[in-house]
Amino acid sequence: MSAYEPLSPDNRAALAELIGDAKPAGPDFLLRLGHTVKDCRTHDHGTGEDFYCGNLHGWMGERMAPVVRRLLDAEAELERRSARTAVLRAERASAVATVADQAQRLTTREREHNADRTERDELRDENAQLRAELEKYVGHEPTVAEEMQYLSGCLDAVWKLAADAHGAGAAVSPQDLARVAQGNRPDNPDDKRRRIYLDGKGNAWIDHSVTSDGTRWISKAGRIDDIGVTTDMVRADTGSLREIGRTW
Repeated sequence: MSAYEPLSPDNRAALAELIGDAKPAGPDFLLRLGHTVKDCRTHDHGTGEDFYCGNLHGWMGERMAPVVRRLLDAEAELERRSARTAVLRAERASAVATVADQAQRLTTREREHNADRTERDELRDENAQLRAELEKYVGHEPTVAEEMQYLSGCLDAVWKLAADAHGAGAAVSPQDLARVAQGNRPDNPDDKRRRIYLDGKGNAWIDHSVTSDGTRWISKAGRIDDIGVTTDMVRADTGSLREIGRTW
């Protein structure tokens, strides 16, 4: 049996014109036709002229128009379904491509999201480190009084080193200057000069007297008659009290 070959549009048009307005054959008619074909195939043909088969062939020939109409309708339906199948396949291919593109975009977006999250985590950790580092200094900045006290100590130490070296006839090395210019000079008990202070509110104070137990009584600069305050009292009241220099 040869492979199926669909009718061309021209062949279908020609057949439709040949059979006229014949209606397509129904299932009952096709079954009757099948039985007739069987009878032609299975009866005893004999050796003479086969009038039986001739009659059956004539009967079938007169009724072929509905069969051809059914064939034409089936061909047309097959063509319609083939076209629809082609459309559906194209739509499916387009949908698959769209889904693949969306999946690729989601994958890319997920990678970018993970990268952004990693970067945010790194920035958060870095900010936490910076905050921890800032906490060491914020609120602990040296006050003006502390800076002045530090500078005063540096200058006093340098002057003392220079004076000692001059008295001993010795030279002062850069290393000696760097060592003493740290602002950490020891208190000299023989230094009888009065100390000058700045408190936590920026007020200047000056020594007035020192009692036998080491308590220092001070007064505000310019009010030497005011001797009723100790260094501890001023420090407690203003938050700090720093020495910034000495005077006679």
